[in-house]
Amino acid sequence: MYDTIRKGARQLARCRQDLAAAQREFAWPALEEFNWGRDYFDAIGADDDRIALRVVDDARGDEALAIAELRYCGEPDLG
Repeated sequence: MYDTIRKGARQLARCRQDLAAAQREFAWPALEEFNWGRDYFDAIGADDDRIALRVVDDARGDEALAIAELRYCGEPDLG
């Protein structure tokens, strides 16, 4: 999914100075289902161990989470 979206983005970037070419050559990929967070951002952050979020609470608890740790891990338990 990520590769399909990147291919479209590269195609648009090549035509950024030529509106007629962009309109003629670009078409959104046919995707049955797409989620920016899961299908794009999780893919680019899969191996990124840089700190993305630091959670500090009133009891002086401190937790640092890397980009890769914030990836989608499945359906949430809402029960």
